[in-house]
Amino acid sequence: MGRYISIERTKQGRYSKRQLKVIYKKIKKEQKRLKIKSKMPQYKSHGNRLMVFCGVISLAAYRVLRNEGMTHQYATLLVADVIWKLYILGAKTLWLATSLITREPQKRLNYTLRILCKYPFNTDPKGYQFKLRIMPDHLSMDFTQCVVHQFMRFVGNDEEMDFFRNSWCQYDFALPAYLIEGGGYEREHTLSHGDNICDMKWYAKSTKSENKNLTSGSS
Repeated sequence: MGRYISIERTKQGRYSKRQLKVIYKKIKKEQKRLKIKSKMPQYKSHGNRLMVFCGVISLAAYRVLRNEGMTHQYATLLVADVIWKLYILGAKTLWLATSLITREPQKRLNYTLRILCKYPFNTDPKGYQFKLRIMPDHLSMDFTQCVVHQFMRFVGNDEEMDFFRNSWCQYDFALPAYLIEGGGYEREHTLSHGDNICDMKWYAKSTKSENKNLTSGSS
């Protein structure tokens, strides 16, 4: 509620609870159609099925907003903002819990991510596939298969894949710095861009922050 109906034509006003109820009903209908297409039962892991379900909800919301006349960019922004709230809720809860195990920033980040790799991002024959390595200054994850990417690619068109790249595929860049000051994330390749891997690196202390400090010091 309260967001602009159109970011380009702000005089149209902002969404009220009454207007959003109508949109929500349309999202639920589209969600049911997409859920049938998702082939969710093929995944053995409950976590993988949960992630596909989240993909179903986000794509249903995006499609309905586009059908309401919203631009691609604004629909992407609004849906991405809603998904982020769900994404960060689980991660933040785990982050608080790992303080009982260790206070060392990188170890704490590693524990948080390793738990997430047990659920909901655990490996599945037809779903998530990845290798995890603990390095001296970061945690490395190489994802060669992403269950939500597979779903989006199966049911979505080119525009909807762009929505996926600019919502789901961007959250990891924000997560470490949100959890801990100085945290950082790097990725050179992405499955949704056509690469054969998402090569993730998670830092409790970003190397970019160090380089920035060195540059500031020398000047």
